[in-house]
Amino acid sequence: MSPRQLISELVTNIVGAYIAAVLAAMMVGTMMKRAYAIALLAIFASVSLSFSYWIWYGFPAKFVLGELLTEMIGWFLAGLVIAKLVPRAVPS
Repeated sequence: MSPRQLISELVTNIVGAYIAAVLAAMMVGTMMKRAYAIALLAIFASVSLSFSYWIWYGFPAKFVLGELLTEMIGWFLAGLVIAKLVPRAVPS
């Protein structure tokens, strides 16, 4: 892997975490509920994108399901950190 690839991956992960943090800041609920909501965002993205690769381009089902599991676990863990650091919204 080149440094450019690694830096590009880092930047896209930071952008994704920023989007999740903005959404978490808009949510009312416990830390766990907000972390779960961030994990659901990852599931949404994987279903929307990776499943299309499986359907249209014949990616192996094991790869797609592995990708889904990796994203779900990774973003749930990131969601725990984000939900802990970002203050939740105050109900109106």
